[in-house]
Amino acid sequence: MVLAVAAAGALATLLGAVSPAGADEIRDRARRLILDSFVVDGNLSPATWQVNPDCGAGDALGCWDNVSVPTFTVIRDRMGVDLLSTSGNIRTSAQRRVKRVLTSNDIDEARWANHVGVIRYIQKPGAVDIAGVANPLGNTALLARNRAQAWFDDGIRIVQLAYNANENARLVTAAFDSRYGGGSNQDAGVRINGTGNCGGAGAPPCVPLTPLGRQLVDAMLDRFMIVDLSHVGRATALEVARIAKDRNRPVIANHANARAVYADTVSRNHDDDVICAIARTGGVVGVTPIRFMLSNSPLNTGGKWANRELLVDHINHIARDVDCRDDAGRRIRMIEHVAVASDSYVNGMPTPSTWLNVRGFNDRDRWMDLAELMIRRHGYSDSDIRRVFGANLMRVYRAALPGLTRPVLPLDAGNVEPALPRAPRITWSPPQAQRVAPATAYYVYLYRRDAAGNRVFMTVLPAANQTQAQLPRLRANGRYSLFVRATNGAQRVNSTWFDFRVRG
Repeated sequence: MVLAVAAAGALATLLGAVSPAGADEIRDRARRLILDSFVVDGNLSPATWQVNPDCGAGDALGCWDNVSVPTFTVIRDRMGVDLLSTSGNIRTSAQRRVKRVLTSNDIDEARWANHVGVIRYIQKPGAVDIAGVANPLGNTALLARNRAQAWFDDGIRIVQLAYNANENARLVTAAFDSRYGGGSNQDAGVRINGTGNCGGAGAPPCVPLTPLGRQLVDAMLDRFMIVDLSHVGRATALEVARIAKDRNRPVIANHANARAVYADTVSRNHDDDVICAIARTGGVVGVTPIRFMLSNSPLNTGGKWANRELLVDHINHIARDVDCRDDAGRRIRMIEHVAVASDSYVNGMPTPSTWLNVRGFNDRDRWMDLAELMIRRHGYSDSDIRRVFGANLMRVYRAALPGLTRPVLPLDAGNVEPALPRAPRITWSPPQAQRVAPATAYYVYLYRRDAAGNRVFMTVLPAANQTQAQLPRLRANGRYSLFVRATNGAQRVNSTWFDFRVRG
């Protein structure tokens, strides 16, 4: 199957452009996939985004021409993005139709309410106000716990331990603080000087995770927070991944590319060892269209815009080329460990930021265009497109954020939605996770999906014995949706969507 897909992609590349009718069909298919799928952008800034000066009267690049998003559904309806993380402190707002995600349950509550989910994320921990987090006894373990708790209470759910050398230097001088580990730029100086990679023969060692960093990682995992490794140096990244794996928790690098494709001079791209370490935790690497991280090819440096094929090179390497193995020596299916992240404003970066511009990815249609390219020239299936653009990060968020354990429904090989018998019984386990009250009742809302994919309400089914629900006999080969809501009295404590099909 892998060989067939690869061959199909190679053949499409050799044949060049498809017929106009075929091109239109593939473009329509790609747009439908993005709009109909649950799309997750690993790092997107919707609040303080810029007007792109390249937007002309004809809106040739598909840019936005206003400077504020009136409702977050505009993001979803025009970009297809249903869930995003951002460094902005965005609050839940019914008027703007945005749901702040504090637990994994909030993701599904946002879908239920037709809102866009937003996860608060910090890249520079030293830049976040930590007033009141004191450590008069010099107890670094207590300091780490207090810091993680302060971030958690402020609604932060994703934290990066280090950003770059300058940020770490500032952290060293901050009151009651110390750096947590190595930033990517600290490893970069070795490569810039031409002496090889950090940790190599004749090169300085990579900057490790510090004792305070280890305690902070443990404190974050205790609170079901996610550790991000995007700007983190090699040795620190490998150690964080080891700790997380020992605790059966995923980590992410939500906007970092593959160093095997391009060894950028600031060490922002991760080598295969780090990529595989992230995958072994169950985590995800989010490729990003940042120009200086794509290539030093003339396609990238010869003009104002980078070539968008360069981004697919990084996706292909992670999804198809890198050979990652689990502890038993089995090859990991890497298509399940790659995602996407804009790392920009909703409508892209303004023209002066040419070091970030990538032709075709600096506008609101970036993920539709990328999906089209992956299908048309590289042979990616619909199920793989759904994984890369949402399902992989959703799996990580469900496993890593606080919330209740969800049902596990059987998946056929190659699919991202379960196939159930015609009279299915839905079973799930209600063990309590961090800071979420246990459920006392479950309700199952059943919908059928029409030919256009719209949900048509059918019935509400209270769960039998609080852990099971017997569904009515369903139409063979039909497509359905479930919304499961768990409550504890008036309090909602768990909810989740299931889109599934019925076996013929």
